[in-house]
Amino acid sequence: MSAMVFYSPTVVKGGAGSGSGVRPYRMREAFGRLGYEVIDVSGRHRERHGAMARARERVDAGGVEFVYAEMASTPVALTEPITTRVDPRADFAFLRHCRSRGVPVGAFYRDVYWRFPGYLRQAGAAYGLWARAHYAWELRRLDAAVDVLFLPTMRMGEYVPRVDPAKFRELPPGAPVGAASEGEAADLFYVGALGDYYDLSECAAAVAETPGATLTMCVPPDQWRAHRAAYEPFLGGGVSVVHGRGEDLDPYYARAGAGVLAMRPVEYRAFAAPVKLFEYIGRSLPVLASQGTYVGDFVARTGTGWTLPYDREAIAGLLARLFSPQIKLITLGVLACTAGLIGLASPWMSLVLPTLAWRFLSAKEFYWDWANWHYNAILMPIAVGALLDVLTRLRTDREGKTLTWPDTPVLARGIAIIGVAVPLVLAVRTADDLPLLRTSEPIWRTGASRAAAAQQVIDTVEAGTTVKTDLGLLAYLVPKTTVYWVGTSSADTDYVIIDSYFWGGNPPRDAAAWATGQSETGAVYELVLDTGGYQVAKRVR
Repeated sequence: MSAMVFYSPTVVKGGAGSGSGVRPYRMREAFGRLGYEVIDVSGRHRERHGAMARARERVDAGGVEFVYAEMASTPVALTEPITTRVDPRADFAFLRHCRSRGVPVGAFYRDVYWRFPGYLRQAGAAYGLWARAHYAWELRRLDAAVDVLFLPTMRMGEYVPRVDPAKFRELPPGAPVGAASEGEAADLFYVGALGDYYDLSECAAAVAETPGATLTMCVPPDQWRAHRAAYEPFLGGGVSVVHGRGEDLDPYYARAGAGVLAMRPVEYRAFAAPVKLFEYIGRSLPVLASQGTYVGDFVARTGTGWTLPYDREAIAGLLARLFSPQIKLITLGVLACTAGLIGLASPWMSLVLPTLAWRFLSAKEFYWDWANWHYNAILMPIAVGALLDVLTRLRTDREGKTLTWPDTPVLARGIAIIGVAVPLVLAVRTADDLPLLRTSEPIWRTGASRAAAAQQVIDTVEAGTTVKTDLGLLAYLVPKTTVYWVGTSSADTDYVIIDSYFWGGNPPRDAAAWATGQSETGAVYELVLDTGGYQVAKRVR
């Protein structure tokens, strides 16, 4: 059995109530399930001192494959009361010793909230400045002690000083898969903290204004006491507050229809990847997220919910549609009118049911809309065929003979006229909303503003290589390369192309750093082109 060292400057145990406590326990358990002998170096300083001595002997003897460290949310020196006199130098000396013996060392660095102004307000100026000095000291020691520094997102690396960025790798949170929720979409659930970085007031206001919508907020009692005033006006209007953790949350998850991460998009939220995002997904809950946040970009890219502006009107509009999705009825109406209404009598119309089912059962509102013509394009020929089927039957007598128009019964002719007139009227009525008419606009007779830049990108990529990119250039690269969509592929390709226009609110600032951080095999990329909103990164090893 291969051995690994698990390090954490905290007591690691099950039943923790926050992500900072849950993650170390789950990671340690996961290494054991993978078949490793876990050499545990965790707990209080006194416990770690003895555990580090024993682990050194195992490392020196050989057979230890790697060291994985889960750093605490606070500096090692401040993980215990000052009276215990924690000396963090011993911890980093241990990690450096392991590395000096040829054992790879990786550490997960949890957060950088301490670098933002709100930290001094929350912690107090004197303590906050003192703690910041410890954070800076710790990062210098980490740079010397580890081969890899794992981050929740690569975007967070822009805020991590004193560590070589080449050591950054992305290791987002995870969560176990639980029982799927059976709640209605407009029944929202939030679990977590409140405060400057967790401002849900606009979402709470939207729920209070939407009849039938509900929001259950599960927050720690001390957090609720501190921030109750901001949410009290919304209580009773569909908004309720509960307290609990662990298994206590199961009944609330079971009743929920969506998880809430619709928070104010402060700078901190641009890179923060909360554990609750993955807990929601593990419960099969779609996620309501804010634009301009890492979570919002993730949800939009993966199709795991809705991304909206942090605005009560926008959120209320979505909730109203979720609770009473009239847009689905409109889509059905357009389809029925395309069949001239009478086409509904044809058995051919049953062919549209599978497509309508997956669209309407999806949490992605985009799929419901009739105006997203490409989702309806495959259904329209079926609807027209159903109309023609009924028109043919109207002109057929009981013996199966096809009648001429004058010989067709008056009632049948009237029905046929209605069947043809309805889709014609619908075509005129919806022409302005569909793309065919828009081809007459001047923009279609002029070259695209980024056409030259796009062509330069295509020319930069060598034929016969593999590329990972977004939808904008995907089709254009297919003739000369093997192309993967950046939203779903984890493959290490020869090139990675980032199109900031298609990416969303917070595109990667450096395609090479992003691609290197995303690699699961240690691939390294360098930036070879940056033009017109496009970045091309080429794999160098």
